[in-house]
Amino acid sequence: MVKLQLVKQYKKNWTWRDADFTRYGLEGIFNSKWYEGIFQSSLHEFNNQIFEYYFDIPFEETLNRHKQKSNAHDFGEKEMIDWWNERDLLSIIAEVFINKELGLNEVVEMIYQDVIK
Repeated sequence: MVKLQLVKQYKKNWTWRDADFTRYGLEGIFNSKWYEGIFQSSLHEFNNQIFEYYFDIPFEETLNRHKQKSNAHDFGEKEMIDWWNERDLLSIIAEVFINKELGLNEVVEMIYQDVIK
């Protein structure tokens, strides 16, 4: 139940509305052991329409990108290294890999095209 409540909290905070549909976006380091149940619960709720993207980038690059974010002061390298698991993939959703060579606009366009199909 706590996991479903967490999904609902994310939905409350990360909702973009359109005239005909709603989209939710989650971003972060999601340890598969901790969060796989949340995504499992969400599969039914979202009628299997979950798009999962895995940023296949080294920890150092992840840390550099975090330092550029507005919430960089909320947590840092120490916390992130505790969360980090290399290639920590979910077993229930086929994740699309995004490498460090893809730029922001390319990533946004790829995700947008996937979602509007």
